Amino acid sequence: MAVAISEGELKRPCPNCTDEEKRDYGCTEDGDERYWTKLKGDKDYIKRCPYSMVKREHIRIVQSASLLDSGILPDAGGWLDQASSFVKAVCIVSAAKAEARKDG
Repeated sequence: MAVAISEGELKRPCPNCTDEEKRDYGCTEDGDERYWTKLKGDKDYIKRCPYSMVKREHIRIVQSASLLDSGILPDAGGWLDQASSFVKAVCIVSAAKAEARKDG
């Protein structure tokens, strides 16, 4: 879901939601059925605001991994100089993006 948010597939006016929008979009409980959404390739609806379900840290990881498309690594040096957690995250993000492209 973090990939979908980062790629712009799931859009919400966060963090500027009004109380009514928070209720409609499902920030704390299932939202209004009019605002339910599906990810590409999924058969189940997302009934809650995706931003309330994904940590901002995960979105930042996806965004950092996406910088690789431009050849940018987060730390100086090459691949062997990157944090192992970042390298693992890149593998996960790349697989999720490939799956999304295949389904979409």
